[in-house]
Amino acid sequence: MGCSTCKQKNKVSDGMDIPDIDLVPKKILDGDYSGNFIFKVVGFVIITAAIPLIILALLVQLFFTLFAPKKLPKLVKTFKSGGNYFFKKYIEFKYKKSIRKRENQFANNKGYEQDSELTDIEVLDDITIYDNNKKK
Repeated sequence: MGCSTCKQKNKVSDGMDIPDIDLVPKKILDGDYSGNFIFKVVGFVIITAAIPLIILALLVQLFFTLFAPKKLPKLVKTFKSGGNYFFKKYIEFKYKKSIRKRENQFANNKGYEQDSELTDIEVLDDITIYDNNKKK
């Protein structure tokens, strides 16, 4: 069973069909980067820079766990509320920015008074509407 590609890659050993499907391309296993060398360098630098930050966070957590266990829940709550505070401020900033953008976009609208571009529309009262498009 299976497609012809899988059947061609099957190896027979001890009377059993063992599929020989490459999960990782052989070019990557051989070290051929195929133009992705810069991406790999950037990924390596980012991961290397993140390791000290993770270790620092774990050390701070360990310190407070060992030396201030009664204050730990309060500190955790403070850090969470601080993160939520910045998140809420960011959302509020984006909301105000979009409101200001809309106000600037429609600042020149005069309203529905006489000689306004909002009242300068074509009235389509004389159009006949059919129930079926075949009866034109």
